[in-house]
Amino acid sequence: GGGHQPTWEAPEHWERKPSTQMRIGNYAVTNDAGESLDFSITSFPGQVGGILANVNRWLGQVGMEGTDEEGLSKYLSDRTIDERPAKLVIAESDEQALYAAILFHEGRSWFLKLMGDVSLAQSEKDNFLNLIDSFCLGDH
Repeated sequence: GGGHQPTWEAPEHWERKPSTQMRIGNYAVTNDAGESLDFSITSFPGQVGGILANVNRWLGQVGMEGTDEEGLSKYLSDRTIDERPAKLVIAESDEQALYAAILFHEGRSWFLKLMGDVSLAQSEKDNFLNLIDSFCLGDH
C-alpha cells in the first residue's frame, strides 16, 4: 500500500468531472431523454459501518426501503475485483437504480457506485460492470 493511485477504464461517453476530496473518480452520464446517472469512486478508512449500513443509506438515496441482514442478500452478489473478493450491489426500483461495488483492502473501504434513472442505468449496466472489473488498486 501507500502512494499508489488506483486505475480504471471508463466508457468514453461518460463525462469525467473534477475529482473532489471525497471522490477519486467522478462521472456524469446523460442521455437525450434527459435521464442522468452519477458515478463515483470513493475510499474511506475502516469498514464505514459495514455493508448493510452503506446499502441502506444508498437505498434511501434512490427512494427505496431499507433492508435487514436477511433481505440484504437479494441485492448482493460476490465479485472478484483486482483479484480480491468484493461485493456487487444491484438494486432497482421502478424509477431509480443503484449499482455499487464494495471492496475492503488494507483497512480501507472502496465504493464504486452508480445511481440514477433506472432505464439509463440498465442500458449502462454492462459499462458499469466493465469499469469495476477494470478497477486496479495498483499495488500488486
